[in-house]
Order: sequence, then structure tokens, then C-alpha cells
Amino acid sequence: MKTTQAITITAFTVLLAACSQEMEPEQVESHNTGDHTAQEHDLSALSEDDMRNASLQGELGCSFTTNSESVLLVAMGVVASSDPAEGLVKVDNELRQVSAPGGFDGMWRGATFEGDGHSIQITVTGEAEGSGESPPYPADITLEGTDQSAISGRWTCGP
Repeated sequence: MKTTQAITITAFTVLLAACSQEMEPEQVESHNTGDHTAQEHDLSALSEDDMRNASLQGELGCSFTTNSESVLLVAMGVVASSDPAEGLVKVDNELRQVSAPGGFDGMWRGATFEGDGHSIQITVTGEAEGSGESPPYPADITLEGTDQSAISGRWTCGP
């Protein structure tokens, strides 16, 4: 089972890396409240190595990708499980493990991930963009407890 999970995680992160380009933290753009700079957001893009080396457990995954193609959060979860989904995010340029209740089913339409004193909210803001098994949804990511505005992007879940 561990080998299957490792293969799934590796395949998921390679797919994300292939679809994303690594961006510098200051290139992450936000919306809403005016004069904030990206540095105030405290969220940084995950690198290909960050995602490849993540030890997340689960069958299926989700990722939040900004409109400029930076991956800010990856997560894995088990379908029909009460075990929490496991995620990875970079806050203040440090990798943080986070989790959300309800496994894969609890996160595919948005979720709140918590861990290490941080709370990251994924809010789906519209209908699926396209069709198929894993279409992306427009979404916002917010690091709770800061004066940051939300960052717009896409929330994509599936195999």
C-alpha cells in the first residue's frame, strides 16, 4: 500500500510540476484590498523539489495554482475516509505540513487546512472550467489571521 501511495504522490507532483512553472514569492499576485504587496501575504510558491519530496499520504490529490501558474498548496487524501487529508504549503518561505478533515471528499470543493499554527482557506468561487474527470475550479486561497487579501487561482482535484 505504501508503494502505491508513493507512486501516486510522485505521479501527482510530477504532473503538477509539468503544468506549473516555478515562480519567485514576489510574483504571487493577490486581489481585493488595494495596496498589499505579495511579500505581505507570507505564502510562497512550492518548488518542484518541494512537491516531489513531500511525504503526503492519500489516493487522490488537490492543488491550488495561482493565475500566474505558481503552486501554493498540494494535498492528498483518501476517498470515503474520516482520516484527514494531508497538505503542504510554504509560509514565510518555510515548508509547513497542514491537514483538512474528511480525506479527499472533505477537500475537493474547497477546505480549511490547519497546522503549525496556520490556517489556510481554499474557497471555490465558481463553476468548473471545462469538463472531464478533473476540471479546475476558480478559487481563492487565504492565509487566515493576517491582513492579506485573497489570492486568486484554480483548485484542481483528482488522480
